[in-house]
Amino acid sequence: MISDSHKAKGRSRADLRLVPQEVTRTRQEAANLLWDNPEYALGIPDPDQCVVNWFEAKARASRRRALFESRVRRLLSDAPGDAGILALLAFLAADPLVSLVDHLGESTVLALCLKEGNVSFRLDGDVELIYRRSAVRDAVTRAAAVEEGETAVGRRLVTGRDGPVACLHRKIKGVAGGQTSGANIVSFNNPAFESYGQEQGTNAPVGTYAAFAYTTAANALLACDSGHRARAGAVTVLFWGGSEDTQRGCDLPLPSRYGLRRPGTRRIEHGGTVQVAVCWDRALH
Repeated sequence: MISDSHKAKGRSRADLRLVPQEVTRTRQEAANLLWDNPEYALGIPDPDQCVVNWFEAKARASRRRALFESRVRRLLSDAPGDAGILALLAFLAADPLVSLVDHLGESTVLALCLKEGNVSFRLDGDVELIYRRSAVRDAVTRAAAVEEGETAVGRRLVTGRDGPVACLHRKIKGVAGGQTSGANIVSFNNPAFESYGQEQGTNAPVGTYAAFAYTTAANALLACDSGHRARAGAVTVLFWGGSEDTQRGCDLPLPSRYGLRRPGTRRIEHGGTVQVAVCWDRALH
C-alpha cells in the first residue's frame, strides 16, 4: 500500500517525519538509510535523465537502489530478525519498480516521481515508520557510532574537546539570497583555502554531533512555516524562546533539543524578551 502524505493546500509539502540523518552527497553516490528519493529507494529512473539517455538513467537508478538496499541489509547484524527490516529487504529484492508498475500502473508511478518527494517505509499494521521500531532505532544509533569512529579526530571548536570531526556538513536551506538547494556554512572546496595539510571540514573542526545539531536546528528554524525566522535587510535572523511558556511569543525552544546553548538576548518592544541569532553566526561559535 502507498500512502501519499503531500498536503493538498498551498505548495506541495508533505508531513514531517523523523528519519535517520541525511547523507551529504558530493560527486560520490550515497544512499540515505531507510528513506530517500524514488531513484534510490525504489530504483525509479529520474524522468529528466530519461529524456537525455534512457539506458544510462535506468543503469544509474539500478545502481543507486543497490546502494540503498546495501545500507538496509547492514542493519540486520544489529537488528536480527526485525520484521520491519526483513519485510523491506524482501520488497527491495523483488524489484520494487516492477511491483509498483504492476499494482499501480505506469502513469501513477510517473506521477509519484514528478512530485519530487521522498520515500519512507512502514510495516503493514504499524503506525510509525520502520525506523521508529525500537530495535531498528537502536541499530541505527549503534551504526552511527561506528561511522563516527571512522572519521577524523581532532580538537573541536564548539566543545573544545578532542573527538571525531565532521568532514562534511549538511547544507542550510532558507537563508535569504542563498541557493534553493542550500549552502554550506563550513566548507573548503579549493586547495587555496586549506592549510597544514588539512582537508574539508578538518580545517574548521566541528564535532560530528555538533554539526548534526546546528544544521538540524537551523534548517528547522529556517522552514517557511516555522515562525522563528525574520529578515533584517539582507540578513536572515533566527529566534526562539528560552522556556516552554507559550505566552512569551515563542512556543518552540527547538535548538535546545539538539544541545545548542542559548544565544544572547535582546528586548523587542512588543515581543517581550526573545533570543535572537543569525544562523551563520551561531554555527561558528
